[in-house]
Amino acid sequence: MEGFNNRSKPVKKSSCSSGQGSLPAELSSSPPLKMPASDGMLATDYKASSPGPDLSDKQLRDVAKTLGQEWEQAAIHLGLKNEDLDEIKNEEIAEFMRKYKMLQRWKCRRPPGKTTAQDLLRGLEDLEDLPVETRRLLTGNVLHPHTGAGRGVF
Repeated sequence: MEGFNNRSKPVKKSSCSSGQGSLPAELSSSPPLKMPASDGMLATDYKASSPGPDLSDKQLRDVAKTLGQEWEQAAIHLGLKNEDLDEIKNEEIAEFMRKYKMLQRWKCRRPPGKTTAQDLLRGLEDLEDLPVETRRLLTGNVLHPHTGAGRGVF
């Protein structure tokens, strides 16, 4: 899976409603995005504004696919409350949708411009069990198979 960037068509905004049902239609039509090179800055370096576009619903779905059973811990790291988790877990929906809804709630509670791949990675940086695939997707880096060194994906 590749990382995110802003070299793609503009994506539709999500409504940030907590309505139930299937995935929004734009999820099936939005192409995955790649994150641009960061000029040597690590994804955990803090800046006044986050580079790149806000994550689309399609991108949140891609991230949700990479999360495992640690998604509940991820929710807490992202500032969601136990009540949020209880509401999500009590819905009779597939596990994938629970992960996706958790990420949607995170996005909806943040101001525009503060829901980029870098922002999400910052929120998850202290999560010990963050899957490698999730980190790769958000940083846009792929580990070299022999050295383990990262290189940007373009």
